[in-house]
Amino acid sequence: MERADVDALDAFVGPEHSPGFRGLAWPTAPFRARATGACEAMGELRSQPIRELIAGYRGHRRVWHRGRDGIERMLEVREPELAVSLYEAGCTVMLAHAHLDRRIPAAWIRGLGRSLGLPEHPEAVAGTLFASPGGGGASLHCDRSAFFVVQLRGRKRWRVAENQVPFPTRGWGPERGTPMPWELRAAGVSRHSTLPEHAQAFELEEGDVLYVPAVAWHQTWAHEESLSLTLIPSVPRWYQLVSKVMRSRLMADAHARMPASLVGPQAAALEPMVAGLLEALVEQLGTLSLDELRAAAAAISDEPTR
Repeated sequence: MERADVDALDAFVGPEHSPGFRGLAWPTAPFRARATGACEAMGELRSQPIRELIAGYRGHRRVWHRGRDGIERMLEVREPELAVSLYEAGCTVMLAHAHLDRRIPAAWIRGLGRSLGLPEHPEAVAGTLFASPGGGGASLHCDRSAFFVVQLRGRKRWRVAENQVPFPTRGWGPERGTPMPWELRAAGVSRHSTLPEHAQAFELEEGDVLYVPAVAWHQTWAHEESLSLTLIPSVPRWYQLVSKVMRSRLMADAHARMPASLVGPQAAALEPMVAGLLEALVEQLGTLSLDELRAAAAAISDEPTR
């Protein structure tokens, strides 16, 4: 790791926390740090009136809107006036792809990605701006990836708790109208679940950074008008890397590309062929290289997954 990258990470989360991101696993507990320099670098965003920011934003505007049935649903809001009206009605407005906004220093985002060991790619660290009115915030949910929050304006309360289910494949929230990941359902999580009692509370002010581990439960509440930037590093799971490499290898094998007819009178005759394919698969798994996995990670970072 280059010294410049170390300095970038130190400046963002502090030298006491940065070593935790240089191993095979990132920290599993949330923490708060000061990143005054990062906040000051985005002075234009901090000074612009929030309603003006929402109306003039050139990217996608999204809100979680609660319907009469009490379920929150993600809405894409194209009309600037409607987005501002929803904000004034108490909704948090999400401004997507903020890492591409010129008011957020691109060199700073790239440096953070490099310091985390991510592939050199524009989407290696994705950003979303969250504009919350006083009293607004986010209901209980978990996100698939770990992320950092930079509080740019106002004060916001976060409550964060460890997820007892290890690494669900998708994010989810009890009040949100999205399917529950099977890993959570199998563990007994339901739409009546609440924030665990052991949740930690963090009061974020301008210049604070909060790190939230992957799949941790969290909810937020804004004391006043609040603007924050969430940065989401694109870190694939091991199953994604291995399956991507193996899919490419199997597609290059003519036998593996054959139609897989496993039912009917000829099924018994296929047993030797299936056994041969499985034997070849085990052999292929044994020859996976680190370079192939790195190439797969770079390719996954290039995919529009957010």
